[in-house]
Amino acid sequence: MKNIATLLAKKKATRSPKWCVDEKTVFYVFRDIIRAEFGERGTRRFIPTYFKGHTLIVTAKDHVWGSELWTHRSQVAESINARIGQRVVMMLKVIYEGVAR
Repeated sequence: MKNIATLLAKKKATRSPKWCVDEKTVFYVFRDIIRAEFGERGTRRFIPTYFKGHTLIVTAKDHVWGSELWTHRSQVAESINARIGQRVVMMLKVIYEGVAR
């Protein structure tokens, strides 16, 4: 019987360097980081919308929260990459849900 650690080590060794992460994983990690940084209110204000080509697009409920996320976008991207273990998110873009009236 083989040890699980040796099997995981083989899997990591055979994994290609361009191994990609699906958007559901990135969205889950993003929500977890937002919950830690901004609390439950932040998770209701930021909705991960789209992820492709190292760019994560997030919809903000209003401009105040959007500018707060935009200010901390590099820290959030670094946290996502650290949690996943590779550079997945290079750019974080913020769009707004509605137009100011």
